[in-house]
Amino acid sequence: KTLGNRLYESILTTFGIRTPSRAVHLGAAPGRISTGWPSARRGHKRGRSQLAMALLSRVTYANLTQVNVQPHDCCIMSRRTQRTLNIPANCRICAVRNEALCAPLSDDEIAVVERFKSRNRRLAAGADLYVQNEVCDELYTILDGWVFLYQILEDGRRQILDFAMPGAFLGFQPDLGAPAPHSAQCLTDVAVCIFPRKNLFDLFRAYPELALRMAWITARDGALAREHLTNVGRRTARERVAHLLLELFYRVRRGNPAPRDNSIELPLTQEHIADALGLTSVHVNRTLRALREANLLAMHQRTLRVVDPEALAEMAGFDPETVLSRDVA
Repeated sequence: KTLGNRLYESILTTFGIRTPSRAVHLGAAPGRISTGWPSARRGHKRGRSQLAMALLSRVTYANLTQVNVQPHDCCIMSRRTQRTLNIPANCRICAVRNEALCAPLSDDEIAVVERFKSRNRRLAAGADLYVQNEVCDELYTILDGWVFLYQILEDGRRQILDFAMPGAFLGFQPDLGAPAPHSAQCLTDVAVCIFPRKNLFDLFRAYPELALRMAWITARDGALAREHLTNVGRRTARERVAHLLLELFYRVRRGNPAPRDNSIELPLTQEHIADALGLTSVHVNRTLRALREANLLAMHQRTLRVVDPEALAEMAGFDPETVLSRDVA
C-alpha cells in the first residue's frame, strides 16, 4: 500500500470515522467531512494521498472527538447550535412561493400540488443534498439557507458552479434517471421541500404553467451560467471577484427592500470564492483588500457591504438586470 493509503486508513480507524458506501472529500469547512470523493472511492492513489494530508492539515483532534455521525446525510459535522429555519406549515404561506417553481399557481391550485410533495427536510451546514455520480430520485426547493453546487475532478480539485438561495429548484436535469452531474452541499443550515422525481411530469401535465415556469427558470440559469463562464474565462481577478459578489448581492436583495447600508449576509469563505472563480485563496484575499482600499466593498463576519454599487458594477462590467429580470408569464 502507498503511504497515502496507510495514512487514509489510519486516520479513519483511529477516530472511528465510518464512510457508508463511499469515501470522503473536503468540500466542507474545517470540522466537517462530507462524502463523495470519486477518485478516492475508486482507489485512486493520488486522491487518497491528498485526502490523508488534507485531513491531517485541516481537521484537528478536538474537531474529531466532538463529531456526530449522520448516516442519512452521509456527513460528519461538529456539534453546534442550529439556527431556526423558516419552514412553512403549508405551501400557501410559504415565504419563497413567489420565487419558486410554483409561483404561477393560485391558492387552490397550490393546495392540490401540495399532495404531490413528499416532505420537508432539515440539513445541517456541510451536508450533501445529493452527490455527483450518484442517482437521486428527489427534487428540491430551498425554503431557507444557502446551497452550493460543485464538481470534484479526478485529482480532488473542486469547481463551484453556482450558489443556490431560497426559492431555487435543484435536481432537475435532462435525464432524471441518470446520475447527478454535480454535487449540492449545504453552505448553511438548510430547509428544503422535497418532490419525488416520478411525480414531476404528472404535475406538468396537470398544470402546464409549471412547465412554462420551469422553462423560464432553465433559461435564466443558462444565462447566469454563460456569465459565469465569461467571468472565469476572460475577466481579471478583480473583475471576477466584484462580478460574483455583485451577483450574489442583487440576488439576495431581489424582491426585498434595499438596506440602508447596502449590506447582506454572505456565508461564503474566501475558499468558496476562490473555487468559484478559478483563483487561489491568497489571490482572493489580496483582491478583496484592494477593493476595500478602493472603498468599493467590505466583507466582515459573514457580511458583505457594497459601498458603491454603481461604481463596482461599472468596474466589473456587471448588469443588474441579469439577476433582477422577472418571469413574464
